[in-house]
Amino acid sequence: MRVRQRTESTGGPDAVGIAGCQLKDDGVTFATRSPSASFTAGYDWRLDGFRVTPSLTAVASSGGRLTSDKTGNSIADNARLGMLRTSVALSWYR
Repeated sequence: MRVRQRTESTGGPDAVGIAGCQLKDDGVTFATRSPSASFTAGYDWRLDGFRVTPSLTAVASSGGRLTSDKTGNSIADNARLGMLRTSVALSWYR
């Protein structure tokens, strides 16, 4: 198998929308929804009939109101969420 010299980089904003998070702790559910944006950067290596594409995606949101389902009270008025995700895609073609 030989690596071709052609590689491609990718990146930029993916989506803008509403992110939601819900978790349970000792019978109490905490939830928030807030505006969010995601960004991805990756690289594409071409091998004989294959492509290997590692990438990193970041999702960030701010301005959510974190509430408890037991009391309905706001715990935080400006909850911020963040997530990093890595992936490797393997593609083959003929």
